[in-house]
Amino acid sequence: HLEVFMSTGVWDGDDAIQGFLQDRTKEHIAESARSDSEARFRNLVEGSIQGYFVHRDWKILYANTAAAKVFGYKVEEFVGLIFLELVSPAECNIATDIRRRYLADDVDVPDRYELKCIRQDGEPVSIDTNGRIVDWDGESAFQATMINVSRRKKIKSYLVRAK
Repeated sequence: HLEVFMSTGVWDGDDAIQGFLQDRTKEHIAESARSDSEARFRNLVEGSIQGYFVHRDWKILYANTAAAKVFGYKVEEFVGLIFLELVSPAECNIATDIRRRYLADDVDVPDRYELKCIRQDGEPVSIDTNGRIVDWDGESAFQATMINVSRRKKIKSYLVRAK
């Protein structure tokens, strides 16, 4: 991949065209590899049954389809919401404390925790989640990976009552 730069000018009193060639093969190969890597990452995240989202100051910046679906939204509706507003009011303090501890690099913060949340339709949903601080567009953000455990909890409750 050669890049060509052309300019016109005067050389020894005559009109002239000046050309520069620059080999951009390495840059092209690196960009292609980055693009392929990004596509593989997006395919993995979008194809996952686990919900995955990123928020900064609670505002959801990125989410996969699985995360949005758990809360009853389409991705384009979910991105931009304030995650703390989706957490059950009784558990907002828990979520706030866990986030604060992650941001403070607390070594004792749990790596997994369960939160009761509220879907778009008002129904409760329990999520088993873990999080970490990541760099997102040059700034710190909170990445959460989660799975809906509501059905598992209902089945467990039925089994306990049946005993």
